[in-house]
Amino acid sequence: MFVIFFIIISIFIFILGNILIYKSIVNKALVLYINPYFENKKSSVFKTKFVGFLSSGDFKNTLFQIRPVSKAGKIFNNTYVYIYIQDHLGNKHRYTVNIKTFFLKIKKVILKSEEKNVEIELL
Repeated sequence: MFVIFFIIISIFIFILGNILIYKSIVNKALVLYINPYFENKKSSVFKTKFVGFLSSGDFKNTLFQIRPVSKAGKIFNNTYVYIYIQDHLGNKHRYTVNIKTFFLKIKKVILKSEEKNVEIELL
């Protein structure tokens, strides 16, 4: 009985930890890179949304593999999130953000929008 309880608690802590890490990475990217970029464009982020487990949004990465380590032993991780922008005229746009991390440190932030046909590298 104790073993089953321990396994259930471990799974819960693992899921909760991943959610907290995801939120932390997204908030850090918003504060340090995304918000300053859009403030210069006189726009603001009004909503963020989780892309999904197997989706990469506008980046269209179709290759998904489950491995114990990253490809070629690299320890980089990609986090995808939708952000919704409102410009000074009230127009709303959606971007997909690819946040590349290395040991939870942000190394590169890329914005992509298919509707505007743009890809912008912020870092």
